[in-house]
Amino acid sequence: TEHRTFVIFATFFLIFLTWLFLYKTKWGQGLRAMSQNREAATLVGVNIDKVSIIAFGLAAGLAGVSGALIAPVESFTPTLGGEVILKAFASVVFGGMGSLIGAVTGAFIIGITETVAVAFISSAYSSLIAFGLMILILFIRPQGLLGEKV
Repeated sequence: TEHRTFVIFATFFLIFLTWLFLYKTKWGQGLRAMSQNREAATLVGVNIDKVSIIAFGLAAGLAGVSGALIAPVESFTPTLGGEVILKAFASVVFGGMGSLIGAVTGAFIIGITETVAVAFISSAYSSLIAFGLMILILFIRPQGLLGEKV
């Protein structure tokens, strides 16, 4: 529809504006520096408090605009995303805390297993399978698939 097309173009425009802010302004460079190393950013003169407030404002503004853009297209409930967040948590635990490759691997394994199970069993059990895999891997390897012992 026309609104979905508008949302796509507005999203690309917002991404471009965010990129301009992060890479072409003093505050954006400070934000990127702070995200890498707070102490070093402070040493080179970045005002950490102001940059933190700007980062919060930027995130809140983007979230608000995103919600306003997508609200006419999708319906929302207060619990929207709860199951997705729990499955993301299961993927991270399955793959190993602190391991980005492990989290991605865990997400792929859980996603493929859920898809196969839904095809052969029922979609009602998709969450059960994700959390069952997480519990199983925690019994077998408590640090996760690719995590390291602490």
